[in-house]
Amino acid sequence: LPPLGFMALLSWRQLRPGVLPVWAGLPLGLFDDLYSGQPFGSAMLTWSLAMIAIDMIEARFPWRNFLIDWAEASAFLAAYLLLGLAFANAAGGATPVRVLVPQLALSVLLHPLSGRIVALCDVYDALCSNRSYKAAWSQEQILAYFRQNAGAQFDPKLVEVLERLSDQMYAIFMRMSDEELPVSGIAARIAAAEAMTRLRD
Repeated sequence: LPPLGFMALLSWRQLRPGVLPVWAGLPLGLFDDLYSGQPFGSAMLTWSLAMIAIDMIEARFPWRNFLIDWAEASAFLAAYLLLGLAFANAAGGATPVRVLVPQLALSVLLHPLSGRIVALCDVYDALCSNRSYKAAWSQEQILAYFRQNAGAQFDPKLVEVLERLSDQMYAIFMRMSDEELPVSGIAARIAAAEAMTRLRD
């Protein structure tokens, strides 16, 4: 499988430069180490090195386009997989490099899709949140906005997926956020369902 966590990190860093601090690779890599099964510390090192390298590249080349970002992400993915293999082999494995070829090819091809997913989630989070210039939107307003901009700003297929998962996403956001969000009809049904579950328990 492609390194989905690292791909999300690259996509987010390219989409929103300056939002994640350089040191963010360390705790995020720690989280990946706890779940990936790789030698402990390998993701902490590689994610931190990637964040430092991206920061240096952006300082040197501030103006880039889609192809440059894709090439940059491809190089980082190749380095990440090779370093991960080196760490695994140093810990006692004996995996040949050629095993990485399908994984690397799939990771490189999926990077644009990863960027689209991260961009959609970033906008979803912004619309759900209270800002100094706007109040949080209701679920119906958010879905209407994505439908209106499907095919222009957002991938239409991803918008369809968002519509199918919107109830779950909004419920998760409400549980994780300490803000008072507008309770739309959908959110009200979620709250009622959770209340009924607690009553049955």
